[in-house]
Amino acid sequence: MNALPNSLEFDVPASSRTDRGLLAIYAFYGLLIAAQVFLVFTKSFNWDEFYHFSMVHDLPKGRLTWDFQTLYIRLFLWVPAVTDDLIAQLQIARLACCASNSLPSP
Repeated sequence: MNALPNSLEFDVPASSRTDRGLLAIYAFYGLLIAAQVFLVFTKSFNWDEFYHFSMVHDLPKGRLTWDFQTLYIRLFLWVPAVTDDLIAQLQIARLACCASNSLPSP
């Protein structure tokens, strides 16, 4: 026999627990995306980002000749047309990478 009367028993429906779990997962995912966007604008740039992004400027000038040099660079050819500021261009490229990493995989 149960020691507690029926009025004090709390039965949480399974769907409510599932909804709270999904909400927690989505909140955590949103927090991770917000942290990544924060880092786009606050993390310092390293030499390799400048080097790889210089290839984006070199491709239209005809300085890159190998196909393997230009495969990934073609994804970012639109970035220099957005602004003339190099730091802003690198931040836009970082945002594009962050957005592509945030997409769910199939």
